[in-house]
Amino acid sequence: MTLTNHETRGTLRSLKNPNKQRFTQALLRSVNNLAVHSPTGIYIGQRLAYDVDLDRLCRVIERSTLGLHLEEFKTGIPVGHHCKAYALDRFAEAPPAQARDVRTI
Repeated sequence: MTLTNHETRGTLRSLKNPNKQRFTQALLRSVNNLAVHSPTGIYIGQRLAYDVDLDRLCRVIERSTLGLHLEEFKTGIPVGHHCKAYALDRFAEAPPAQARDVRTI
């Protein structure tokens, strides 16, 4: 995905927000150079990339889902039910019973 000039300016402005200082520092620490190759394996050059904390991302999705459920139904999820998010890269790590349940949805 390529950002437009307007989107880039907005992103940079949000990173300067004092309330987002810890996030900005963590993001900048995760930035590194990545070698880029064509589909045929030819080296093209370097690009900036960053590592994503998938566990943190999944926790955010879980909290957001629970919040949306509460907002929509005016009650929490039923007792005995759970909300769990898995990134596709980590789906193989899901316990077999949970993975089977998700696959049947």
